[in-house]
Amino acid sequence: MKRVALIFFLICLIGLNLGAHNLPGGSSNGVLKGKIVEEGSDQTLSGVKVIIQGSDLFTYTDENGEFVFENLPSGDVNVVFSLVSFQNASIEVKVEAGQESNVELVMTER
Repeated sequence: MKRVALIFFLICLIGLNLGAHNLPGGSSNGVLKGKIVEEGSDQTLSGVKVIIQGSDLFTYTDENGEFVFENLPSGDVNVVFSLVSFQNASIEVKVEAGQESNVELVMTER
């Protein structure tokens, strides 16, 4: 079981690194970062699928419950969160050019 968890973590980490880009100065793109915690315990949730709705972009939260999307086009984006045994959630976030937007989301068990 530990081996499966380690492999899953490494795949997620590689996926995050492949999508990482530095924002050039004056870019019309922004960064979206966030942290996901469990309702009631404030324990961070790893393995949450985080999707930018209307695109092919997605990632998973790391062992600290954190995620990052870099080089996102500026504008309003709908972000969807899903994890087995938890209610799906979504929020709308404004991504601003050259800026970093931060969100913290609390997920509720089903």
